[in-house]
Amino acid sequence: MKTPIQEAEKSFDVLVVGGGGAACRAAIAAAEKGAKTAMVVKGSFGKSGSTAVAMAEIIQYAAAVGSEDHPDYHFQDTVRAGMGICDERLARILADEAPERLQDLVRFGARFDFLGGKPVKQEGFAQKIPRGHAPAGRRESTILRALVKRVRTLPVEIYENTMACSLLRGPDGVEGVLALERKSGTPVLFRGRGVVLAAGGGEALYPWSPTTRDLTGDGHAMAARAGAEMVNMEFLQMGPVFLKPNNVIISGPLWRLRPKLTNKRGEKFLPQYLPSKVTEEEVFSTVEFPFTTSNRGMFVGISVQKEICAQGNPLREGVFFDLSHIPESILQERIPYTFSALKKSGVDLAGSPVEFTVSVQCFHGGARINEKGETNIKGLYAAGESAGGLRGPDRPAGNALAECQVFGERAGRFAADFAKNREGLRDRPAKEAAREAWEDLLPGPGGEKEPAGLLTRLRKLMFHEALVIKNEDGLARAESELERMEKEEIPNLSRLPQSLAKGVGVSHAIYTSLLIIRAAKRRKMSLGGYYREDFPSNLL
Repeated sequence: MKTPIQEAEKSFDVLVVGGGGAACRAAIAAAEKGAKTAMVVKGSFGKSGSTAVAMAEIIQYAAAVGSEDHPDYHFQDTVRAGMGICDERLARILADEAPERLQDLVRFGARFDFLGGKPVKQEGFAQKIPRGHAPAGRRESTILRALVKRVRTLPVEIYENTMACSLLRGPDGVEGVLALERKSGTPVLFRGRGVVLAAGGGEALYPWSPTTRDLTGDGHAMAARAGAEMVNMEFLQMGPVFLKPNNVIISGPLWRLRPKLTNKRGEKFLPQYLPSKVTEEEVFSTVEFPFTTSNRGMFVGISVQKEICAQGNPLREGVFFDLSHIPESILQERIPYTFSALKKSGVDLAGSPVEFTVSVQCFHGGARINEKGETNIKGLYAAGESAGGLRGPDRPAGNALAECQVFGERAGRFAADFAKNREGLRDRPAKEAAREAWEDLLPGPGGEKEPAGLLTRLRKLMFHEALVIKNEDGLARAESELERMEKEEIPNLSRLPQSLAKGVGVSHAIYTSLLIIRAAKRRKMSLGGYYREDFPSNLL
């Protein structure tokens, strides 16, 4: 692709790719160390990424605070949920530093729920001791707003609506980032001595998600294409969400109300997917968000995906969650935050069935990091969903927000230290690498096809073959089709300026999808939140 590189370059000590919780914390840490820092944000700052929108009756930041808890217990819960796959060094750091990072959030202005002068601690998935500090309103955006406010008090340059496309590799590691201004299609070359990838996950590879729809696996694709070691890409956190508004998670308290589940014809479907010795009561008493094969609640996720696939189009329709048999007073008492959030969006849980689906909320795999947040590539750090190693097939509730703060802070701090001691970057190799990057991302002369259609077909494919249910035949079909898309369709996408960023996003999405599929083909077992229909030997 013959796209000119903008001659005017932007140079920084530390470049942070992303605008969510991990990215903000990395930028704060780097700037506080005195590094000249910039953030390259794909969407609007403070309004894009996972931390900006997710809402549930159970949303929490996990930190071992108080006499009844201890970081050792948090560490043990994290390792247990990791099932022998997570890096215990990272789990130890998370448990030890989560309380301090929680205090940082409070200092920045984040509000958490209190009762009688004490913080409300929620019970959560895979926690033996309740340690979930609940953000006010049960919204992650409560935390993000405080982080954004703190970033704006520091000399951090923020480039909104700018899509990072490729990491620039030089003879001595990563030298910066090639990006696109999304509206104009103008390429921008950001040079940096240290780069922190905190670009979120790839939830937009699937039809539905409780996050914003700009997460096309950019960080994962950029890291892998640059040669970063990727780990645990087959592990995705998923579970049920309402279609509208689709950022509201259906967590455990809603299932304890024993909803009626029906398909679009009004028929109950769960019983036909249950083994003979498993009852609906057992399922509803154990099902949580996220999906896990560790309890019998797993049959909700399995049955919902199968029923939606049988109905036809997972891009447009789901199945129905009905609590209309429960008095409104009980709903307001038991699920006040979810009931209120839906009511404000025009959805009445007490009135009629509400459409829902199964979706991906979070990526557990990414670029492998060490204790400093470093990858195997010199100058490249990662945090949040872009980072891998800490999470296995399952992880305790509340760890996601804590991880972003603990390892976002570490990545930003150590990237700043590295940048101060790194010699000046050579100019010419970076520009040459940028030109080569375009050829890798969007090879060929281009054509008239718009990227949106290709992304739609990708999402349908990933829903059918790589969501809750995976098996060898489906994974092989998905791999073959993704390889065909990459070879035959990417070269024919439009190269018009207004289509460039979308085209790069689809290129990233296909590449990241292949990482998921190939890792899943190698993992021939069912384990925690990872389910292989053809290898169910360890299931309950």
